[in-house]
Amino acid sequence: MEWKCRIESIGVKTPGRILTTSELMGKFKTPCIKKFGLLTGISERKICSTGEDSFTLAAAAAVILDKSDNLKGFLMFRTYTFPEYSEELLSCSFYKKSGWFRIGRNILNIKQKESFLDVCVNCSLHSFFNFLDESGMALNEIDLIIPSQSPLGFTGILKKKLGLNGNFIELESTGEMVFHTAGPAFALKRVWDDKRFRNSKNIVFITIGSGINVSLALYRN
Repeated sequence: MEWKCRIESIGVKTPGRILTTSELMGKFKTPCIKKFGLLTGISERKICSTGEDSFTLAAAAAVILDKSDNLKGFLMFRTYTFPEYSEELLSCSFYKKSGWFRIGRNILNIKQKESFLDVCVNCSLHSFFNFLDESGMALNEIDLIIPSQSPLGFTGILKKKLGLNGNFIELESTGEMVFHTAGPAFALKRVWDDKRFRNSKNIVFITIGSGINVSLALYRN
């Protein structure tokens, strides 16, 4: 099924439990959406059709992972932290009133140093090879790598330094779209649709963010 529109929401709190698909994607004015609003404190919702401006030009997504009890599925998780680079990417929020009714909202402001990209690549390389050592696997045993798609230029440099090509998933940015936390989710959809995911045995997810924090997960089919 191809979505012709997307639903974007602004919430003010984290729900106390995992939400169902119907609660997340249901139509407006239905009981499940009213319940969703109570759970998350949603203050504004908007349906964006193709090409329409949204709340933000950056994409965000989250995937909840759980470790498998057998020899398939997610087998290993690791997060490596590099506090010496904690000021490479800084963020702060401020309150601003906007719109016809002057309804206020919190605006997130992000400052990124010029060296942030190089730091992300170096920290990811260091973490990736530590991850391989801990897992007892070699680079040639990894069939597919699904990485973060930001900051811009990150995937191209990392792929070149690892000497990988077809088994390293790199998405092309569309227009002004920047794949922030949505990067791995978009990359996963691509390899799921073309069946590369199910045809691969050992798959590694790599995400990187401020901190600097690098998280990796090993999935086995």
